[in-house]
Amino acid sequence: MLLVLVRSHAILSGSGWWAPFSGGVAPGYYIVPLRGDSNAMNAVAQAWLRKSKRNLDSADMPRDQGMPDEVVDRAYFAMFDAAKAMGAAEGKDYPPCSKWLDAFAKVFVETGRIEPGLYDDLREAYRLRKLDVYGTREEDRILHDVAESIFLKATYFVAMAESFLKAAGGELEAGQST
Repeated sequence: MLLVLVRSHAILSGSGWWAPFSGGVAPGYYIVPLRGDSNAMNAVAQAWLRKSKRNLDSADMPRDQGMPDEVVDRAYFAMFDAAKAMGAAEGKDYPPCSKWLDAFAKVFVETGRIEPGLYDDLREAYRLRKLDVYGTREEDRILHDVAESIFLKATYFVAMAESFLKAAGGELEAGQST
């Protein structure tokens, strides 16, 4: 696996897009796979898939506590990180959020590699998360049944990404679905 250690000009804390790739690396550094190295791409895809599953697990926690906004937030990021895993398996990296969603549609939906309904679910989760974060009106509030629906869609989306990675030749880590 060919990886390069890069020093960031920004101060890096333990979170951000680089977090899944920086385990065991000195603060201020992160690991970037070299393009064309399928083993490195698989490692990056696995890192995004792990992050996706952590987000899905953390979306499940507030379901019982009646916190639908937290469910939608974590469920969206579970889907987003699963989509990033699929892109990484293809050797692609895109900018955050809406631009990545558009690029994801071109790479996976418009080419018929995933069902358009899955992409619609991802866009809906993005819309609801944005509404929750930036909405100020009572009607912007996320209802319990809407959050439950997004959680179930996120669960399905993450499973689809996992299947996609396996079909693409990626090896799933211990504890991941087969």
